[in-house]
Amino acid sequence: MQFSGNITFGLYSHLIIHCQLSIYSKMSNVELSSKEYAVIENADFLLTKNAAIQKLQKAFGEIADTYRKITESGMDVWQLHCNTHPKIAKGEQYEGLPYLMLDYPRSFSDTDTFAVRSFFWWGNYFSISLLLTGKSQERLVPQLLTNPILADWHVDTAATPWQHNWKEETSPKLALLSQQNYVPKDFFKLSKQMPLSKWQDMEQFFVSSFRQLWTAVNFPNV
Repeated sequence: MQFSGNITFGLYSHLIIHCQLSIYSKMSNVELSSKEYAVIENADFLLTKNAAIQKLQKAFGEIADTYRKITESGMDVWQLHCNTHPKIAKGEQYEGLPYLMLDYPRSFSDTDTFAVRSFFWWGNYFSISLLLTGKSQERLVPQLLTNPILADWHVDTAATPWQHNWKEETSPKLALLSQQNYVPKDFFKLSKQMPLSKWQDMEQFFVSSFRQLWTAVNFPNV
């Protein structure tokens, strides 16, 4: 059976119209809540958010400079791992929220990790963590577990070292652990956090916490 050119063209046009109507029908089902609409209509909110991130990123750069000055004080343990520049990264989607991350020192390999990560997470907190794996973990964990200067730091109980969504109440303080009841994992991570409401103390929090780590690693009996 053969169809004329006009009939074939008519069927083709009908299919195109049908597809367009289907698309429009699906689009018409998209709805915004009043809260979502208020956000997309408010340009000032996003501009303010961007300005805040820029200021925090600048502050992280200044904190990184202070970290470097501290590590330049000597001590072989830190010098071994501080041969790279600080790295600051930012993103928009850590569990759907913006973040800033400063890594210094940042020594990562397949067999060893020695890194300090300073972290800002929008809507949550500031945090700083010491991450150890491999030889650094074997060498340093015994002395860190018993160092009183780290008593109020928390042992991260996350499944991976890259998980930053932790709560202090579910991560035991180092003071409550010892070499006897500490259960080793394939990484060791000490963390400390400060609420965003204390943002004016941000620099003091990061620098004083970094000094605690520097002291605990270099002077195990302090």
